Amino acid sequence: MSRFFPSRRTAGWLAIAAIALLGAALWFSQGWLSNLARRELVSALENRFDATVHVQSLTIRLLPRVHVTGTGLELRHRGRTDIPPLIAIKQFAADAGLFEVLRQHISTVRVTGLTLALPPDDGPSQPSGDRDDRGDTGGTSGQPDRGQKPASQSMIGGLVIQDVIANQAVILLLPDKPDHQPLRFDISHLDVHHFQFDEPSSYTATLTNPKPKGDIACSGHFGPWQREDPGATPVDGHYRFTNVDLSTINGIGGTLSSEGEYDGRLASLRVKGTTDTPDFQLSSVGHPLPLETKFEALIDGTNGNTWLRHIDANLAGSPLEVSGAVVQEPKAEHRTIEVDVKTTEARLEDLLTLAVSQPQPALAGTLGLQAHLVIPPGDEDVVKRVALDGTFTISDGRFTRDGIQSKVDTLSRRGRGQPKDERIRNVLSTFSGTFDLHRGVLHLPRLAFSVNGAQVHLAGTYVLQSEALNFAGNLRLKAHLSETTTGVKSFFLKLLDPLFSKHGAGTYLPITVTGTVDHPSFDVQIGKALSPE
Repeated sequence: MSRFFPSRRTAGWLAIAAIALLGAALWFSQGWLSNLARRELVSALENRFDATVHVQSLTIRLLPRVHVTGTGLELRHRGRTDIPPLIAIKQFAADAGLFEVLRQHISTVRVTGLTLALPPDDGPSQPSGDRDDRGDTGGTSGQPDRGQKPASQSMIGGLVIQDVIANQAVILLLPDKPDHQPLRFDISHLDVHHFQFDEPSSYTATLTNPKPKGDIACSGHFGPWQREDPGATPVDGHYRFTNVDLSTINGIGGTLSSEGEYDGRLASLRVKGTTDTPDFQLSSVGHPLPLETKFEALIDGTNGNTWLRHIDANLAGSPLEVSGAVVQEPKAEHRTIEVDVKTTEARLEDLLTLAVSQPQPALAGTLGLQAHLVIPPGDEDVVKRVALDGTFTISDGRFTRDGIQSKVDTLSRRGRGQPKDERIRNVLSTFSGTFDLHRGVLHLPRLAFSVNGAQVHLAGTYVLQSEALNFAGNLRLKAHLSETTTGVKSFFLKLLDPLFSKHGAGTYLPITVTGTVDHPSFDVQIGKALSPE
């Protein structure tokens, strides 16, 4: 009976031999599996991403869990070599149990050195609607079709990865001009949950926005990946944009925070949100004011161009309606801001506080405005670069400096024919006109100014920084010339009343206004006043 059973010593040696054979088999099979997995991975990724794929190295360890590591993974969309790879990964590692692998489930994939480089959008220069039916815009390299099988038949079609974790990743939005720098977003952490190629996946990410510089935390859904056009891949989520340093945009300053929702696709995102900047300012002037906005925008994710569909802004209590675009024009290095601004009840002093260097603006009142604003790129201060034109009205205007307001009060007294009535004071003024602001000089081809008893019509310029005035026009008083004074002067001026009573006014005087806002100089052109018209 004993001859049919090995001795304990023999059994031990047999067990050792079996383990050695099993280890050798596993060692050889791991090498074979690594080569097989590498070939299958390359084939599957090429099929899924419509790309040529290169993997520098890939190894598999089967025990105690399946562990895959690799280096140098590159995917070039449609084999293009004229732009960076669509996806480049320096190192990657995957872990899963054996039964998970059989069910096409992987627990975790960790990625180091991920770069996603999205090619430029070849569609229209301005997004129109959702544009979800856009054709192929991924760009081609002129290579013939490789006769690939449909993506759904690949080995990774049903693959599920529970967590994809990437640290220090980069998204590059490639420009359409080869001599321009790509728009870069540094992602400090990215975690994709329940990743599938054929279904949307959820994600959380933190990244740094390049300009204006700030931190973005976002979460939402991504995918499924669009093989023919990566820019058409759906995406949605919620974002928080904090510690935004507006001084990284030359000419403005302040610290902004923003929160909102977005949806659409990589090439075209619809964004709704709010912003809060408690210390917004034009950096060359340095008078901060609180600015809040509620906005809707459309962002081209491949180049960063932004179309501002609607913005409700509130500057220190003054409401403004804004719409327009922030785009990079052909052959331009940076973006141009071009918007339309409308308001019916803004406080003039709020807007002037941003634009003048004096501690207090010279004029306050209720502003009505319709204007077109353009801020081209450049290194000069924004006050010198801004171009603004439109129409405006100012009601309930009052000058904040006593020297100016006293002259306005005197004008109203004389215009009413009550030159000595000191009860007439703090008179409210009304303004209206057209304007054109260019390189810090405000051109006013038509300016109407009125107080009770007097009207002034002027045309000229006002320099924002120096507050220099240079205007010419006419003054119309309700009273006759002799009624603007008293005593002997009034008696003799009665003889001149017929000469100055013109154009339906009691007194009509051609005038010029020069000097500065603090020290204006009013001159009457007597010769012109006496000339027949």
